Amino acid sequence: MELRVMELAPSRSVRRQDLHLPYPFRAPENELQARVCEAFAFALEIEGVGVDDEFFDLGGDSLSAEGVAMAVSSRTGHDIRVSWLANFGTPAGIARKLSEAAPVLDEAPGTPAPVFAVHGRMGFMLPQAETLDRLAPGQQLHMFELPGLRGGDDAPPTVEAIAEHYLDELTALYPEGPVHLAGFCAGSIIALEMAVRLRERGRAVENFLLGDPFVPGTTIKNMGLTPEGAFWSPSSGLWPRLQWRLRALGLSAALGRWTDGAGDRDFADEKLRRLYERFFRLSLGLGKMRTALGDRRIGQRHVKLSTPAQARLLAAYRWHRPRPYEGAVTVVMSPGRRRLVPVFEHLLPNAEILSSDIGHGDAVSIAAGLIGQRSAAAVPAHQGSEAS
Repeated sequence: MELRVMELAPSRSVRRQDLHLPYPFRAPENELQARVCEAFAFALEIEGVGVDDEFFDLGGDSLSAEGVAMAVSSRTGHDIRVSWLANFGTPAGIARKLSEAAPVLDEAPGTPAPVFAVHGRMGFMLPQAETLDRLAPGQQLHMFELPGLRGGDDAPPTVEAIAEHYLDELTALYPEGPVHLAGFCAGSIIALEMAVRLRERGRAVENFLLGDPFVPGTTIKNMGLTPEGAFWSPSSGLWPRLQWRLRALGLSAALGRWTDGAGDRDFADEKLRRLYERFFRLSLGLGKMRTALGDRRIGQRHVKLSTPAQARLLAAYRWHRPRPYEGAVTVVMSPGRRRLVPVFEHLLPNAEILSSDIGHGDAVSIAAGLIGQRSAAAVPAHQGSEAS
């Protein structure tokens, strides 16, 4: 069941002139620009947004980005990706993208190849302003977004299907040239599958970075590994092992056979994938209800994302066995994920693994910054030529 929360009027507003932006106000020139300006003003609670006002300059962040995307959708009838606010972060830029007949990457001659990045656990992600600052001038950052996230029933059911969908998108936008690829958090296993497929097809992955990647415990156990703190390990303690056994009992009762979800048969059992999907759908629905009831401003921004699509994504992560990647890759890990280092050493034999005392968000940000720096220093996608 989808929980819907009515759009609320802003509880408070800030006047644009009080922000002391370093550029003058420019009024909308057409109805589409006006509607996008209204969406920015509503979601960011700012009076008098101009068409040249930058999302981050207006105080935008990853939370408010979803509110802006929803407000634009409700006022224009067109969905926008959250990541558009990073690349085309003004009302004028968003209106221009909405007017395009087909998505394109705006590449200027001499700029480095674009960076393609896979979202985190929930199917979307907004790059931070600091990440964008590390890109070369004019370089594009394209964030993939889970199909069906804003409605419909077209979310792919497996990591393989999601990876293929994103590769089709990458090829349509950037058919030739070196690929700069990044993956964040749980979405790293989608990026890993994409990198494996690109390598199989003979297309170079010039830079590949993973930010604080994650692999589910059932997948790790199926790989024959037992990292420190694994629930099924005798060293993990009584309560974690009891939790693992109770989970196995639940799965076994539902499937009619004994299993802990980590056997070879489990990763081919469509019934188990559907079971995971139903569980995550219930869990997400309850979580969104609590969020909406506790903070309606947050609730209205997030509960409209498709619970079935996100549940299918979470089930896909759980039901996937990653394939090893033989190419070069840099992995940035926080202390909380260090126990997974042996897992990624197994999956990524040529990996450079960086870890320090940083938080999860910092690890993701550092990885994003590294892919920006390295791709900016790479050979330009289009050298350009003098007119003759």
